[in-house]
Amino acid sequence: MRRVYHHVGGRAVTIGIADGWVRTHRVLRE
Repeated sequence: MRRVYHHVGGRAVTIGIADGWVRTHRVLRE
């Protein structure tokens, strides 16, 4: 259970960072 939670949390963090980077880049481009 702990292993799964850690894996899911890491993946969620990665997605959040990627989404934030794309969003920031899009704003700068506009």
